[in-house]
Amino acid sequence: MASASQLSAVREVTTITGLSEARATALLTQFNWSLSRAINGYYSGEFRDIRNASNSTSKGSAARKVNTSAIEAIFDNYAEGDAIGVDGTIRYIQDLGLQLEDAAVLALAMVLKSPEMGRFDRREFIDCWQDLTIDSLADMQQQAAAYQKALTSTNPSSDDLALFKSVYQFTFKYNLAPGQRVLPLETAVDYWRLLLGPLAGDHLTAWLDFMTQVYQKSVSKDTWNMFFEFVLYLRQDPLMTEYDPTGAWPSVIDDFVERMKTTDAANTSQ
Repeated sequence: MASASQLSAVREVTTITGLSEARATALLTQFNWSLSRAINGYYSGEFRDIRNASNSTSKGSAARKVNTSAIEAIFDNYAEGDAIGVDGTIRYIQDLGLQLEDAAVLALAMVLKSPEMGRFDRREFIDCWQDLTIDSLADMQQQAAAYQKALTSTNPSSDDLALFKSVYQFTFKYNLAPGQRVLPLETAVDYWRLLLGPLAGDHLTAWLDFMTQVYQKSVSKDTWNMFFEFVLYLRQDPLMTEYDPTGAWPSVIDDFVERMKTTDAANTSQ
């Protein structure tokens, strides 16, 4: 029987990746129930076909020995005490070969369990890199580059989209102020531009115009999450001919679609 901690890990994997409980259990079993390593393995493709891994064990998948002291030395190079603050975070991100506005920065914040923007805590930093069997700055750079490539692809794989979705959903809560339940529209617009440009294309420009000129309200978690699903839908039906207004879409998306169709009809009749 699975322990309470294992059941919790299964729930977290299913939430992040969208896997079924059976597949999430197989994935976690393959990575010896290390949550961060399993999630990274799912996104990076470093795992066996978990659909056929019903009896996976840690045998044959044991990670190489990780130099924890090396990870700690990297942390200490940027930290003040037991946390990397804003200045250290800026230096660390730059040393990873990233720009502060890169989408991969959000992926790292998610994977390393950053409690707030511009901060990494010692225990989580060391544990997460150790679970990912990464103990050098060069390997961290490679991992960061892999995240950036996945999050900026115009033709992402299913694994890239799984990472994309989890980073996108993480971004909402990561940017909430204490006690806040909705994102200021200006913040939402900035992160939509950052994250969804490659996926949404011209539709994003139309959406941002609608939100800033017509909607003009803060963004709820439901609207934030469902807009990602809407972007995926648009990749299959860019003209929105099959859009169902009686579906489970938020009303703001219904209004956006109606406006787009009205505008298109008016342009066609001219």
